[in-house]
Amino acid sequence: MTQAEIVAMPHTPEWYLARNTGIGASEIAAAAGLSPYQTPLELYLRKRGEIPPFEGNDATRMGTLLEPVVKSEFKRLTGLIPIDENPGMYRSRDRQWMTATPDMIVTNTELAEVKTASWRMKLNWGNEDSDAIPDQYLCQTQWQMAVMGPEFVSVYVPVLFDGFQTKIYRVERNERMIGYLIDAGLELWERIQNGDPPEPNWEHESTPRLVREMHSDINGQVVELGDITADSWFTYEQLGKQVKELEARRERYKSEVLYAIGDSYAGDLGDGRIVRRKLIEKAGHVVGPSSYIDFRAVKKPN
Repeated sequence: MTQAEIVAMPHTPEWYLARNTGIGASEIAAAAGLSPYQTPLELYLRKRGEIPPFEGNDATRMGTLLEPVVKSEFKRLTGLIPIDENPGMYRSRDRQWMTATPDMIVTNTELAEVKTASWRMKLNWGNEDSDAIPDQYLCQTQWQMAVMGPEFVSVYVPVLFDGFQTKIYRVERNERMIGYLIDAGLELWERIQNGDPPEPNWEHESTPRLVREMHSDINGQVVELGDITADSWFTYEQLGKQVKELEARRERYKSEVLYAIGDSYAGDLGDGRIVRRKLIEKAGHVVGPSSYIDFRAVKKPN
């Protein structure tokens, strides 16, 4: 049925171990720099064990819980009975570092990748029956077909929106995109093997969090910063001053409005809105012990 070889069943100890022996379908978007959630550097560090593996979050947990529901809806809406509703991890026979764990093998030429999405994410999805889906999922589905073999030519993507509406998208095999993803994946995989990290993507919103995660220890040494890095710190300080000035101005204007309202409940803005005052009671709570890194410029010791 497929030119790929099965490695392990999902969520078994063997499956978790096998994930670090290659780049999987859910990771290829990050390897190619097309993931909104992580960068090539973060994937590199996790594969090498230099930062902890991703343990999931509320969204991934709910997605896993709802997966059987979406599969059931897919069968109901399409009338299709998948060959395998719970396939394992597969490894490409030609490129052993390429792996994928499809959600379903529908036919001898079709796969299915199940998704859930909130109303906030609806704008990222286009017309049903098309391949107008988020870029990271386009990468994921193309990678699955690449791993499973040339006989697989399309992937259904059933999506449960807001827990009640299911739409089904369909991605056709694109050899040009697959070639691009293989090149990007191979470059990162060779870096992982050689201990050659990619540069941080400073434009990606996850990079500040990643840098904090990378450097959570303190060894007592002092390193010399080059002019470019020192300029980054000076820019950081200048932006901080601007933020404080803007916050002070913002508070001033807010106070002017509060003064005008006085002890009244609200003030009418004249545009269909009111600025209202409301007393909020907050319950007390005990904060447990914790630690954090204090990061600031101080006077150089003698």
